Amino acid sequence: FEVAEKYYREMTSKSDQFESHYMIYPFAHRLGYAMLMNGKEEGLSIMEAYRDTLISTIQRKEIKTYGMGEYYDLGTIYASLDNKEQALEWLRKAKDKEMEGAFFRMDYLNADPMLDNLRQEPEFQKMLADKLEQSERVKQIFYEKLALYHANNELKWLSRR
Repeated sequence: FEVAEKYYREMTSKSDQFESHYMIYPFAHRLGYAMLMNGKEEGLSIMEAYRDTLISTIQRKEIKTYGMGEYYDLGTIYASLDNKEQALEWLRKAKDKEMEGAFFRMDYLNADPMLDNLRQEPEFQKMLADKLEQSERVKQIFYEKLALYHANNELKWLSRR
């Protein structure tokens, strides 16, 4: 986690590149987590401060439709703090708001170390299974459309002969 801490320190130092105040430290919770994993207790206060900023932002309804990673981030923060109930609640919100642009991606759910203590929870496993099923349906539709597109283009090419 030493490399992660170095990376997230660098990312949080680029605060002038983010357009809104709740995005000033978009990686703060990950910096705090990396610090905790490196045995640095001050990481906890960083995570808690970022959590409070996110909750305040949501309560003021200042979330823009792009990204909407706040719900997911709160899920990871609460999971890291071993508050599984709150973690699952925020991940549910991310899932429910996914069609509005909320961040809820399969690759992150599968690999995010901040969610490790949720992996044995039945509700989290169901979220993963549902997301995998959704991903497979989308992939199948994509390949069907792609095959149809190629078939139509092939027919057009043959008709030009």
